[in-house]
Formats: sequence, structure tokens, C-alpha cells
Amino acid sequence: MTNMENNATTKESKRFLARIIIEAQTPLFIGSGEKDILTDALVSKDANGMPYIPGTSIAGVIRHSLEENPDSKVSIDRLFGLQDKNDSFGSRIIFSEARMIGENGKVLDGLLSIPETSFYDKYLHLPIRQHVRISHKGASEKGGKFDQEAVYKGTRFCFEIEIVADDLVEQEKFNLILNRLMDNSIRFGGKSRSGFGQVKIASCQTRTLDLDKKEDLQAYLEKSSSLDSNFKWEDHEIIAHNGEFKEYKLTLKPVDFFLFGSGFGDEEADMTTAKEDIVIWEDGKAPFAERYLVPGSSIKGAIAHRTAYNYNKLKKIFADNEQLYPDDVTGDNNVAVKQLFGDAEETRGNVIFSDIFIDGCKDKIINHVSIDRFTGGAIDGALFAEKDAYGKGITLSTTIYAKTKNDDEDIEKAFVQTLKDLCDGFLPLGGGINRGNGLFYGQISGAMDYTSKNY
Repeated sequence: MTNMENNATTKESKRFLARIIIEAQTPLFIGSGEKDILTDALVSKDANGMPYIPGTSIAGVIRHSLEENPDSKVSIDRLFGLQDKNDSFGSRIIFSEARMIGENGKVLDGLLSIPETSFYDKYLHLPIRQHVRISHKGASEKGGKFDQEAVYKGTRFCFEIEIVADDLVEQEKFNLILNRLMDNSIRFGGKSRSGFGQVKIASCQTRTLDLDKKEDLQAYLEKSSSLDSNFKWEDHEIIAHNGEFKEYKLTLKPVDFFLFGSGFGDEEADMTTAKEDIVIWEDGKAPFAERYLVPGSSIKGAIAHRTAYNYNKLKKIFADNEQLYPDDVTGDNNVAVKQLFGDAEETRGNVIFSDIFIDGCKDKIINHVSIDRFTGGAIDGALFAEKDAYGKGITLSTTIYAKTKNDDEDIEKAFVQTLKDLCDGFLPLGGGINRGNGLFYGQISGAMDYTSKNY
């Protein structure tokens, strides 16, 4: 058989195409590796100055999901290529960049003249998140203060996926890959274990082409590389894929005041609670709205510290028998904390949190003064005011995704007990907790059912 005859029988003439629109359910941080005078970490931006997601990031997310939840029907090497001494071949799956969708619902693809509107001006001045790493002593760690840009919750991006195949039967594999985008552990970008990166599928359209057919070949050749082309797509329903993570759905009600600090003051108070704009899509339009912010990193920090406490309690590791446990059992050195929440060096966390945005709160200015115990008067310079959020009567809802190993059942017990502590008001959240802020009562559903008697 000649090479021409061989190629005629083995050519990969099938194309599976998908056009997907994702919407950020929490802020995104797709790092550029750059910094400037205003912030320590900038997000990736395209030639128009708008945020975008590189195709390599999308490919990495999907490949990692397939590696963590392998499926016998999907060969990772066959899809993403293989580089080996004896057998090497290229990738059969192609990802485009994910370009932002503008306020009119059109994809901002190519070099454009961006209108000077309030919508696009906000994307030229993205919010900056303040972060501080807290030690087990409740104080900030040295060198643990940093900040970073974030892309607004509600921002939409569009990207395409193409798979090269030699048989239409492989369409089932293509559908399995699309379903992985609905995996509860899927997160895009950095800080994925601290509240960032959660997305939902706003739209999914597909098209299957057989290049052996004249009309399909013509359609494929005429298809524009632009993400805003007039290519004829067909609606596709994605089926949710549940991975190995358990869902703990929390519904919390604040007792009264809470303070998740913005890191800044204003003309009325020295400390203010965090607020952030989000995009709300209505009838194809995208107005901004301001919401109170409960960072996922704040929830994560409190739960990680209490999990260490509950785990040490189950293992009977107390301060007065330190001679029996000479190794440090706090922070990342705690077995439960390292397995569940990871560490800064080598272990990735197995608990995923999301930022919470709240509507309906009110601001309350509370004045504070430090009293001199000798004179009974105010200490000079010790008068300050904070602007707390008053949230009585509102409800906070969030889902925590967790995956635990079975080698030590006390780890999961400690984590579950911590969630109960939160719902019972024994684990306050945010700042000013020693003066009454941040108490919540709630209930848990999903992986477990539990309701505080005070809820």
C-alpha cells in the first residue's frame, strides 16, 4: 500500500467544535506574573487592556480535572499529546484564548477601539484585594502582607475548543470533556482554594463536522478564527459532573454586626467593611452593582485554625503534655491542616471556598476609645471609629467543597466539628471578634445535615 493510500484510510477528518461562555461566580485571578507601583500581582490583560484567560490556563484546568478523575473512555495522552523517546505525537485538542464579553454581549476579540464608558473604565481600574497571613497566635506573620488585582464577579468570557478525530464515535469523549467544565472542583486561575476562580457555564454551543463531506469542509474552511463570528452553532446541554469532593452547603445568619476589613478608612471611620462591585447580567446587558464582601480566604483561615484545634483535641494533644509531642502541631505542621488546606511548599489544599457577596446590609459606625486604667480617661491617640456591617435578618449562603483521605478518620471529624462550631456561634468570622463581631448561626446540608438550635 502506498503512503497516499495509507493516508486516505487513516486521515483524521472529523472535527468536534465547541463555543463556550463562562461567567465568573467569584472574582478571578489569572496572574500575569507582573506587578506595578499599586499592587503586588496583576491579572493578564490583552492588547485592549481588558482581562483575558490564556488558552494554556484552560487546557491545564481541563487536563488536571481528567487526571484527578480519570475516565477509561478518555485517554489524556491521546488528547493532549505525548513527548517520549519511543513514541511522540502532538495534541488533538485545541483551545483558544478566552476573551471578555463586553457590555453589549459581544466578544471583545481582536484589536478594538474600546468605548469610553463607565463599564469599560471599571475594567481599566480593577479592584485590589488586600491579604495578610495570620499565624496560630492570631497575629500577622512577618512578610505575610500582600495585595493583588481581581476580575469582577459576573464577568463573562468566551472561548472555543476543537478536537481532531478519526471517527464520529469519539464524540462521546468530546461530551465527557465538556461535562468536566461542570465539575464542582473546577476553578480557573490562582487562589482557587481561597475563594477565587469559580465559574458557571452561561452558554455552550457545539458543531460536528465531517471533512469528507463537501458542505462540512466548506463550512470549516470559511469559519473565522474570531470568537465573534457568524458560524452556525447548535445548542448543547452540559451534564454536571460530580467529582470526589463532598459538598457542605452552609446557610448562615449573622447575630448582628460583622467586619471583614477593606484595609482602608473613609471620611467617617478609620476602618471600613469590604465592599466590591459585581456584574449582574440582565437581558443581555451588564450593569454593575455594589455588594458587601465576605472573602473566602477569611472563612478559610478561621476554619483552618479551628480544625487544628479540634484535631489536636481528638488526639489529646494539649499544651501541658508538650513533652509527649515535641513537634510543632500548629499551622501547616498540623496533620489535619496540611491534608485539608495544604501548605505553602508542596501540598495543595483539598478544601475549596468561595467568596460571598451580600445585598441588604447596612453600615453602622461604632466609636472606640482605649481607657487609661490609672486616670480613667482616654489614652491620647486611642480614639478610633469603625464602620461595621449590620446584617441581622439577612442570610449568607455558600458551598464548601472538601475531599478527605481515609487514613485518619479524625481529620474529617475535626473538620465537621469545626463547621458545627461555626453554625453554633462558637467560631466568629472577620475582625473585631473579641468585641462581639462576627457571630453566626446556621445550618448545613449536602454532605451532612445539621442545624443550630439558635438558627
